[in-house]
Amino acid sequence: MKVVQKTFLKKLNKLTPIYITGPTGVGKSAFATLLSLQIGGEIVGADAFQIYRDLPILSSQPSQEEQRGVDHHLIGILPITELCDAALYREMALQAIHKIETRNRFPMITGGTGLYIRSLISPLDILPKGNETLRASFALLSQEALIARLKELDPTASDLIDIKNRRRIERALEIVIQSGSPLHEVWRKKREPLPPSFGFFLFREREELYKRLELNVKNMFLHGVVDEVAALDSQSISKTASMALGLREIQAHLSGEISLRTTIEKITQATKHYAKRQITWFNNQHHFLPWNLSHFSSMEEAVKKAAITLSHFQKNLPLQ
Repeated sequence: MKVVQKTFLKKLNKLTPIYITGPTGVGKSAFATLLSLQIGGEIVGADAFQIYRDLPILSSQPSQEEQRGVDHHLIGILPITELCDAALYREMALQAIHKIETRNRFPMITGGTGLYIRSLISPLDILPKGNETLRASFALLSQEALIARLKELDPTASDLIDIKNRRRIERALEIVIQSGSPLHEVWRKKREPLPPSFGFFLFREREELYKRLELNVKNMFLHGVVDEVAALDSQSISKTASMALGLREIQAHLSGEISLRTTIEKITQATKHYAKRQITWFNNQHHFLPWNLSHFSSMEEAVKKAAITLSHFQKNLPLQ
């Protein structure tokens, strides 16, 4: 263990999980990997699609080279045929966190799936359960009618979810109708205080982030994402895996419905919209420390200063 790691360990009361969040394409994986090397950590993925082993390119899973000797958990572990929700993720993540802590290392919860992050720091039972009667009534309505109904009941909800995704529209309606409260208020409610937690919310200036996203999408296609999707059995993809960003567009291209150029344009635009929704979510849901990567000359500098800041905050956390 490096000297910097020993010094850091002495300052902490407990190996509390460290959260690394932010929008897609901001650089969470690189940041978490470098920080793990600095302080002696292991990464626990918190991405709804990187958890599937069949989507390494489409979900931008960190390569073996990018992992740089840091142990990663909950990345590429499930077949694409399996469902995965926040409850299952929480169960798997807690197991991984416990094992990491027994090794006297820091769990670095890294990803941009808001519900997965929230499942670890807040009770899951604050959300109304599924209602079969409501779902049956939704099935009779068009997607446009569902969106109109949601906007009628909660004008702000459409800014928090992907309104192109019918399943998420229905779930939002289900929550709003049963709770009688706007979606953002339901998400804020909690039956007990949140346990002490600390994390970094990574972001960049919009123009810089969007350029990175555009380059990331182009690189996906250069690295064979079309072949990756073509190799999948589309009939066996689970509902949760089928929501992976860009999957539907590439499937439409493979079936001859849209050109490759249009496919890239659509995925690029969808990725930017997704990043915007992630920023809104984390601004509303959590109070992690904002960390603007655009203000640093390099990722190494950003991580070095983060380690110093983290040491100061963590040593003052109360024992749980």
